Amino acid sequence: MSGATFLSVGLDIGTTTTHLILSRLTVGPGDDPFGRHHLLDRQVLYAGRIHRTPLHDPDTIDAAAIRAMVDQEYARAGIQPGDITTGAVIITGETALKANARAVVTELAGRASSFAAAVAGANQEAVLAGRGSGAAAWSRRHRAVAVNIDIGGGTTNLAWFDGGRLLDAAAIRVGGRHLLQESSAPGWRAASTTARGRFGSAPVNSEAAAGWIQDCARWCLAAAAGDFDEIPADMVITRPHGPPPPAFIHFLSGGVAELMRRLERHEPLPDLDDAGPILARALIEQARGRGLPLEYPSDPIRATVIGAGQFAMSLSGETVWMDAALLPLTDLKVLHPFADLKSIVSADAAASLLDRHRRLADLDPADRAAVMLPSLRSAGWRQVEALGKLLAEASELTGLAEPRVFLMADNYGRLLGESIAAAAPARGLIVVDELRLDEADYVDIGRPVEAERPILPVVAKTLVF
Repeated sequence: MSGATFLSVGLDIGTTTTHLILSRLTVGPGDDPFGRHHLLDRQVLYAGRIHRTPLHDPDTIDAAAIRAMVDQEYARAGIQPGDITTGAVIITGETALKANARAVVTELAGRASSFAAAVAGANQEAVLAGRGSGAAAWSRRHRAVAVNIDIGGGTTNLAWFDGGRLLDAAAIRVGGRHLLQESSAPGWRAASTTARGRFGSAPVNSEAAAGWIQDCARWCLAAAAGDFDEIPADMVITRPHGPPPPAFIHFLSGGVAELMRRLERHEPLPDLDDAGPILARALIEQARGRGLPLEYPSDPIRATVIGAGQFAMSLSGETVWMDAALLPLTDLKVLHPFADLKSIVSADAAASLLDRHRRLADLDPADRAAVMLPSLRSAGWRQVEALGKLLAEASELTGLAEPRVFLMADNYGRLLGESIAAAAPARGLIVVDELRLDEADYVDIGRPVEAERPILPVVAKTLVF
């Protein structure tokens, strides 16, 4: 397959386990009639070992242990961080709630490669797992709705796809590691904020634990059916925006799904001290009782990390305006100040909207942001030039921090950049086009993936700590 190739890293720091993959991504125009570049191929080159997520104490991640693990995996793969072009480090489940979660994932992203996004958030995890498991690809091939249910140690994250497109996502507090077996006596103990809210700090007898695990399995399947009213409010992290359509097939990923697959194949389970095996059995029993069609990927436990390494990134168009010396840029808050082109009637009006949305995002004047522009599909050349002049004046009026970053779905990046730069030539400026960001809260923009083509890797994300 012709095209440029580069390496991508995925690192998933979950409630129970931490693992890393390295992938080779191929970029090229393929059969695109307009010559636009796409990701043509994704190949896993190295799948690291499954490590237990190390903690200093119940509230703090052992950052040094994770750094050492990453270094060991790179050494085993024969790869240096400088060899890697892009990727994502995602922190998931209960681990995202630890006191040092944000600092750890941000530092690891910087160590993992020259450009690896630091990602968190239950819905983001749901989408990455759904793409890494193959649910999105299945929905595209079969032109039918598929739901991916990613069941980890602390959370269950769901994503619905139709025709390869993401429809919606949600998450609940169901996982295999909320309860741990007591080491000194029969029974269980609550090991998470969720479980302690239910059982307190007292030992949990086997009957009470079994009943709650059955409830958790029922809530998980209710979520997959879109029946969130059946789930206690304190167990819900995020809901779908509306009732999701019925799924033709249910993909299962995550650590608990790995146990489910082993049980259905009559394979031995690992020796675990948590409730994962019991939850796995309850889910199989209840799903089969409902007659639900289940599908397991080839590597259920690695679905999220495969998604992080192969699907987190998208590519810009070639008609961007950029200064590579200003890149990479990370954690840019995405602002959507303009409903349509009619709202940019003057520099004063545009500045007022920029100010308002910057305040709504709790940004200080010195904080950098990325401004998503409305559709320019119906705009002509002169209208885009005039828009660039207005945006340059509005940016000056509002004191927009540099470099000034504008994003758009249409391929007018270079023309708009030229117009803005002509009106404010001394300002740092990046204009990235042909992006579909949906409801992204933040964006990372990397250096060009090819030396001879100005195609930028972009990771749209939600950072929720």
